[in-house]
Amino acid sequence: MTNLEKYVRITYGIHDLRAEVGGLSVAEVKLIYQDILNMRVDAEPYVNGVMSKETTILMPDDRCEFMKTWGRKGKEFWPKTEIMALTGISEWRWGRLVEKGMKVVLIDGVEVVAEAEFRKFCQRMINTDDKIKIAAKLGRPDTTADIAEFANSRRPIMSWKEIYNEWSDANPDDRRVKNWKHLRDTWSRHYRKKPYQKKAGELF
Repeated sequence: MTNLEKYVRITYGIHDLRAEVGGLSVAEVKLIYQDILNMRVDAEPYVNGVMSKETTILMPDDRCEFMKTWGRKGKEFWPKTEIMALTGISEWRWGRLVEKGMKVVLIDGVEVVAEAEFRKFCQRMINTDDKIKIAAKLGRPDTTADIAEFANSRRPIMSWKEIYNEWSDANPDDRRVKNWKHLRDTWSRHYRKKPYQKKAGELF
């Protein structure tokens, strides 16, 4: 691979550059450019418009965009790129929303919109001829993924009660799950995406 083929576009706020970082992880790129771009330590990575893990390996011609964490309770403000990635709306449709009066603001050079504002204008357009099919992905932030992952790593060897007891012992101050059934349903939302149904002969 030549140096030219290794170039990745890196952006943060008003900063926009191309660098020979193809093959490196997002975490490595963040470490290299954090001081250069005056980047916040809690900046979230987006690769080609999609929120990504810091272990993601960057490929040639990727766009690695770092954004500050918005809001304090959940996501009060959403970056344009994340809104488009989650809902699947096009650049043209985004422009139509703005034309109809949706308020977009610039924070650190990034276009963001208040979640309530986005919902209001989408609903308004759904009720007109300009219908937009929006994936129902905007809502409460995922705050139980660690619990689901903990449970998944222990199934089906351990019973739900055993998993809950182990979680409670390790996290005595955590109140997100109240009992083993609650933990099981939390796991189900992440890994089965439907209500859990006990199989014949399965341990509780």
